[in-house]
Amino acid sequence: MRLCGNSFAPGSQPFIPMIKLSATKLAFQPCCPGESVYQTVQLTNTSDTPVLFKALQDSTQTFKAYPSLGLVPGKSFALLTFEFSPKSPRFYNFASQLLFNNSTANIQSVGLQGYSYAPAVSFAQEKLFFPPCYVGVSTRQVFAVQNDARIPCEFEWKVAEKYKNEITFTPQRSLLAPNESLNVVASFTPLKKKEYQISVPLYVKNLFDQAKSLVGYFNPGSGAHIVDQNTRSVSQMN
Repeated sequence: MRLCGNSFAPGSQPFIPMIKLSATKLAFQPCCPGESVYQTVQLTNTSDTPVLFKALQDSTQTFKAYPSLGLVPGKSFALLTFEFSPKSPRFYNFASQLLFNNSTANIQSVGLQGYSYAPAVSFAQEKLFFPPCYVGVSTRQVFAVQNDARIPCEFEWKVAEKYKNEITFTPQRSLLAPNESLNVVASFTPLKKKEYQISVPLYVKNLFDQAKSLVGYFNPGSGAHIVDQNTRSVSQMN
């Protein structure tokens, strides 16, 4: 157990903390719910006297500070790591307060902001109309799939088994970077003489960055592999 103490009077000059923060506002990389991302602040002690610090924690546990309690040696520095671990997709804003030498008169704040996104894709067209054609003759339509979120995702078309020889998508599965758009080619080859009206679902899931799960600081295993899945569909008619 590490213990710290001093014999200075509360208002004495040596007891007044002389701490400089490397940043007072932090913006976290966008992530999905259940994932963790990190930012670090350097606490620099410009005096000769060691300074105690305590990070007042977020009651919702969305933002965490590691270590929450520590010591900055004189004429030295300490690193304070903040973790952003959202539970739902939305914007988060929190003022983390740092208490120095256990005195409410010596508090500095660090503004923390982060966005959490769920998978979100959109189509340039919700319905595709193919012109009438002969049995066994293929026609094509090109449309765009847009990733509306600021996190990477993977999508895959799931064509019903009975239509797999008549409807194809190229690519059938692909990755989309944040805000990326990709052109998809839909091919329709009727094998029967009839009117088709088919709805094809598109399954979308977050891409989890495995490297982030290795960053856990005093919290091994944070950033567990959690995938949220969305489903969209495009209707095809001829």
